[in-house]
Amino acid sequence: MLPYPFESVLYTWEHGPPDPNFLREDIVSTMNGSEEHKLKTIFVKNPQPFVIRKTIIRDQEFKFEEDQRIDLEKRYSYSTCVNKVIEHLATAHRSANMRADPANPNWTIFEQTMTISITTTSIWTTRITRSAF
Repeated sequence: MLPYPFESVLYTWEHGPPDPNFLREDIVSTMNGSEEHKLKTIFVKNPQPFVIRKTIIRDQEFKFEEDQRIDLEKRYSYSTCVNKVIEHLATAHRSANMRADPANPNWTIFEQTMTISITTTSIWTTRITRSAF
């Protein structure tokens, strides 16, 4: 629960502080009544330490796909985001939902979840097993 109006929370979510890793985003936006549907492709610099960037995760940029639905009239925003880089190693899925509190319209209910699924392959299993000895 945030003691701020929905519109302020949404604006901060959309236009927050500058991210030094942010490169660009491509947005396709459509309207259905008062609901705006945004499909975003977000590109950021690979934030991993130098050694990891040079050995395991060599991608120069990370790509995320976000699906967002915003209705300013009904005062809600629902979004999901998933990584599209290193999917062979792990998949990160985030959902963020915010809506005006029905009991106090000047407050915002904000919920966020993050799950990470790690993929194992026989190559990684073998390497892990060998390094354990």
